[in-house]
Amino acid sequence: MLTPVVIKEKAVRKWPEFRDRLLKSLILEDSTLFFPLIIRGDTSLRDTFSESAEAYSILLSESKEKKGKGYTLIWEKKNIRGYGTQSVIKSIFIETEEDYFFLTGKEETKTAICSCINAISPLFNDKSALYNWARSHTKDIESQYIDWSAVAKTISYFLDHRDNRLYYLRELPIMVHTKFIEENASLLISLFSVVTGETFNSNRSEDVFRLKRKPLLIRFRMKSKRWTRDEMAIPLTSFSFLDEEEDLADIKRVFIIENEAVYLSFPLSENDICVFGGGFQAAVLEAKWMKKRDIYYFGDLDEHGLEILSIFRSRYPKAKSLMMDIETYLTFKDYWVKGISVESENVFSNLTKDEMELLNILRRNAPDHSRLEQERISQEYIRKTLSKLN
Repeated sequence: MLTPVVIKEKAVRKWPEFRDRLLKSLILEDSTLFFPLIIRGDTSLRDTFSESAEAYSILLSESKEKKGKGYTLIWEKKNIRGYGTQSVIKSIFIETEEDYFFLTGKEETKTAICSCINAISPLFNDKSALYNWARSHTKDIESQYIDWSAVAKTISYFLDHRDNRLYYLRELPIMVHTKFIEENASLLISLFSVVTGETFNSNRSEDVFRLKRKPLLIRFRMKSKRWTRDEMAIPLTSFSFLDEEEDLADIKRVFIIENEAVYLSFPLSENDICVFGGGFQAAVLEAKWMKKRDIYYFGDLDEHGLEILSIFRSRYPKAKSLMMDIETYLTFKDYWVKGISVESENVFSNLTKDEMELLNILRRNAPDHSRLEQERISQEYIRKTLSKLN
């Protein structure tokens, strides 16, 4: 038989349906009634009427009749053999929204949803788009910690100012606290995309809102008679336009290294330049002068390392991989660790036959032995490999 606890649980499970009706009411002006809400379950008599009477007594003690709020019991008269005419429960329902919140404790959540929709609704000409967005962002709209007036203010600004390249993110003349956009970037981008009907290929605020981006610094080391410093870090734009007649006159080979420790200790020969790739940073390197040199990419021996290599090679088709081969993988088998697979096959379209064979071996050994981190490769092995390039 139903108990007060089970009734409350059933009421809570109805929350998604109530929330949807609430959204339809707030956004689409759909006035379809949600209450009274029938609570279905077993209210039949037990084996003995005394057992039923005890269960009924518990239900009654927690009902709206006794508490003033909550579930309502509907009674009917029945003739019970040996007990005569008795009142038994015919049905249970929740009569009003107030009763529902008394049982579920969801009133503050409803208030949060109302605050959200009231604040952002003026941004939308297409109310069905707002409704669909709200249904897919229930965690956000139910949050009691999001300042929706600040959200609306920020989106309104970006709708009126579609190009903000004069500003860094925290320089924007929007009356919100300085870290608001950074802390709510995912939410703001999602909402902005729906309001504008645009699809963005980036999840960075600087790209979506067309803001000024901090310079991407490229770290590199060179060994040349013309070069006296151990390491330099300059903006990507400056790196792309290094003077070939001055800075790069002696440079013949370029090594792109993914791991920082390996990059710092990488043994350079005369006329070499070593660039810190830093994961997917290698994919954004764009320098015409590099295409005139011998280029080598050295990353982790795992699916993501091969993915970066393939992306890098889409810009530099003649780039060769370095120590990203089956021989290196097998040589350091004592250091194999668990790797993470890459779902898309398209990202491997620029690999050579030998590199694809390595990829297949990594997949056969997945997940526990599908990654060899490049910093596990000994300095001696690196030196021997480089000596074969000369």
